[in-house]
Amino acid sequence: MKKILIFLVLFVLYASPRLMAQISPRMLEHSYSFGVSSGQKYNSGYGFRASYDLRVFDGISFGFMGNFFFEDVSYSDQRDLFLGARTNIHLMPLFTVYQSDYDFYLGGALGTTTGHHSEDLTAEGWLGLRYSMNENWSVYTEIGTTFSIGLVYRFRQKDWLKRLQ
Repeated sequence: MKKILIFLVLFVLYASPRLMAQISPRMLEHSYSFGVSSGQKYNSGYGFRASYDLRVFDGISFGFMGNFFFEDVSYSDQRDLFLGARTNIHLMPLFTVYQSDYDFYLGGALGTTTGHHSEDLTAEGWLGLRYSMNENWSVYTEIGTTFSIGLVYRFRQKDWLKRLQ
């Protein structure tokens, strides 16, 4: 546990200046994703996942997500719904200076679960990868508390600060 804590502290010290150097208030990126997932945390076999992310900086995005898990295809009483807020730290801007089709990120969510495994407060974490097929469409996979794979639609909103003035 001590080694993990030391690693996290060193990573934050390394990453913080680079994340703040990536601030680009001229462009927002909106991402909508939908996919299938496994609910290994909830002892469920299948699930669906949807999320919205707003990437304000090159290195950080914020958003919301929902996971719906069910034990079998009969949609019996053995189902769970997770709703929460999520954030991602995108790693590619920290280590490269060029635009890549790949986007590696560490993410986490904090929310609530209702259903068979109800919890007042639930935390989830993942390591994710997106591959951009073109300017608007990507495929993603996230491995962590749950496993999911799916599609992402994104669009960029340029010069949004000028519109506010």
